[in-house]
Order: sequence, then structure tokens, then C-alpha cells
Amino acid sequence: PGEDDEGNRYPIVYEIDEFRCIFCGMCQEVCPVEAIHVGNHYENAEYTRANFVYDLDRLQKQTHPVTLLWDPSDPAGE
Repeated sequence: PGEDDEGNRYPIVYEIDEFRCIFCGMCQEVCPVEAIHVGNHYENAEYTRANFVYDLDRLQKQTHPVTLLWDPSDPAGE
């Protein structure tokens, strides 16, 4: 991670590795700009392992529709 003059830490590399993801939604919950959405898009058929790693540029180019499975501000679903 990087660090600014005041000691605040931030990531240097934005990367999501779907091989390590368990689809728990924690990254979506803590994202300060609501840029991560866990949905029901699980069509994970690829030819190489590298296609399962998303860097910032690839994440910004996503074209599939986003479907929210749960609302973290309303965990009871009411």
C-alpha cells in the first residue's frame, strides 16, 4: 500500500482476483465510492487464468448490467 504525508494508507494497485474471491460482498460494503457491486453475473468461462484478474482499467470497461443482490444499508431486507 501507499501512504500520504499524513500517514493515511491507500492501495497502489487496484486488482480483483476472482480465484481468491468468495463473493461475500465485503469489498462492496467498504468501498468508499460504491464502485464495487456483487451481482449474479457468474458466467466465468475463460480460456486463461489471467482473464480472471481485473485491474482498474478492466473494471472500468465492464459492459454487463449490474444487479444488486443485497443492500448493505438494509441488511434485514425490509
